[in-house]
Amino acid sequence: DFAAENFQSKWLNQKNKLAFIQCLYHLRTRWRHREKEIFAGGIHYPTLVTAHHTWPPVSTSGAKLCWLDQLGVHRNSIEPSDCCDQRYGPKGRPDCWDEYFTYELCCVGDVNLAEMPH
Repeated sequence: DFAAENFQSKWLNQKNKLAFIQCLYHLRTRWRHREKEIFAGGIHYPTLVTAHHTWPPVSTSGAKLCWLDQLGVHRNSIEPSDCCDQRYGPKGRPDCWDEYFTYELCCVGDVNLAEMPH
């Protein structure tokens, strides 16, 4: 428990904190599971556990990551007005988007596309 050391542990150095924050960012975005999994178990009482499902959405915060840095704190250098501009095509500038950050999520605000597995 880091609180026992008044949050002064050598493990709470800037490098480790940054690694943790970057890992969380990737887990929330690019490293997400794309499909749900169902596990069956139990001996006396059969149990089904569903993991990584994204429907129904339980969060609307995924779209805000489109325009934030990897720490999720400050604005990144990408401009929504530039990326979402349909002068580049019906889905804005193609070089702004990847598998996670899409026109639909970042410009239209379709939260179903950004839902965290739960």
